[in-house]
Amino acid sequence: MKLLKFAAAVCALGLFAVGSFAQDKPGNIASLEFQTPKNGMVKQYEEGRKAKIEWHKQQKDKEALFVSEVLTGENMGTYIVGRFGQHWADMDKPSVTDAADREQFNKVISPYVEKVTSAYYEFLPKWSNPSPDMSAKYISVATFHIRYGKGDDFQSAIAKIQEAN
Repeated sequence: MKLLKFAAAVCALGLFAVGSFAQDKPGNIASLEFQTPKNGMVKQYEEGRKAKIEWHKQQKDKEALFVSEVLTGENMGTYIVGRFGQHWADMDKPSVTDAADREQFNKVISPYVEKVTSAYYEFLPKWSNPSPDMSAKYISVATFHIRYGKGDDFQSAIAKIQEAN
């Protein structure tokens, strides 16, 4: 599970350079799904994923959807599908409705998926500097797990480190 979270953070930090079209200032939220294809159905999953990308284009979806594969570790073979640079408000009014998106997912991808897990990550702009190169093949990320209620303390410590730097 830790490796899956690490892989998500790697993906998130590398792709956060993409801004949200719905806001002037890019958001700092990544909305991710971890999709594990059924054994022996990777080809069908990838074909379904390509079909869904085309469907998003036909729907004139304004937000970029990124797909990455976990290449090593215990979650090898899991795909991370997500949107980056979002605000929480962007999720309330997506350019493609959740119902339509789920219906298309169920048609072209769901039969080939063993497991789907959703997660949200917050990007810390003062702490990291993601690459603006969206075609980067590999990304390095540090993930911090903060105890509930200690987020402000953590961000204060980050600010102090940033000032000292």
